[in-house]
Amino acid sequence: MLLYRYFFCEWLYRDVNCGSYLERAAAWRFNQERRGYLPTYLWRWLMLLMSSYALGVLFERSLAMGYVAALFFCATLMSVIMVFLVACAWLGLKYL
Repeated sequence: MLLYRYFFCEWLYRDVNCGSYLERAAAWRFNQERRGYLPTYLWRWLMLLMSSYALGVLFERSLAMGYVAALFFCATLMSVIMVFLVACAWLGLKYL
């Protein structure tokens, strides 16, 4: 559970699609106040991206273990997607 909270940040935010107009506006303001936590999550995903890519290159080139390298490259791809999503959420909450 703690590892999930270390990498995923939706538990910090409220749903802006539920409730009346005033409740949704309050949830949006709450989420905008909490956007300062997103760069921390972005940094964590960038570190995971770089380390999984480095391990993939190590297993592919040095140790010639293609299947293990493919596992790390899949983790790299998922990290790229999460970096994009967290960066979009941060910019959206900052400028919208």
